[in-house]
Amino acid sequence: VIKNIPICGVTNHIEFSEANPNIVYAAIESGIIKSQDAGSTWKYTTMDNSKYYPKICVQSFWGNIYKLYNYVDIAPSNPEHIEATHFNPLDSAVSIVKSTDGGKIWEVFELGKDCWVHDLKFHPNNDQLVYAVIKLDNHIHFLRSDDGGSTFAQDLKNKFPVYEQKHRVRAVRYKLAVTPANPDFLACYMN
Repeated sequence: VIKNIPICGVTNHIEFSEANPNIVYAAIESGIIKSQDAGSTWKYTTMDNSKYYPKICVQSFWGNIYKLYNYVDIAPSNPEHIEATHFNPLDSAVSIVKSTDGGKIWEVFELGKDCWVHDLKFHPNNDQLVYAVIKLDNHIHFLRSDDGGSTFAQDLKNKFPVYEQKHRVRAVRYKLAVTPANPDFLACYMN
């Protein structure tokens, strides 16, 4: 039985730590929550927008759900180092945020207002290498961080247009995958 789950609306992503399976993070509509007992109880990290929850709920119902807290990933060797996507309900800005203390203090890497983060992943053997795939200006871009997610470089050569179908944009998700068996090969899946 799961106890103490905050009011959260949609749960977008759940991630267990490889280094400590008792540590679990979840990206929910109103913030990032953390469990230290393998998911039995949960508490908000300081990334808590529950005070804006009614506004977020209305926005997500009308189509902005993917701009909220979509993804969270945990560094393979340090369960206190996490990366997450963040939507600011006050100004609609989208960011990738980083915490190295389990969600108490966050660094923010701003992406802008017309952006959508589809996925982000740590390299399976290197906590300093983080990948992200984003939609920006009707193109899909790949981002890479070599400093553990504090900054991201955009490879302008590795972009492609968003798929369009007869006067309407198709709802598409892009997912990243990287395997410890071949950690320098990054795959991107589109559905």
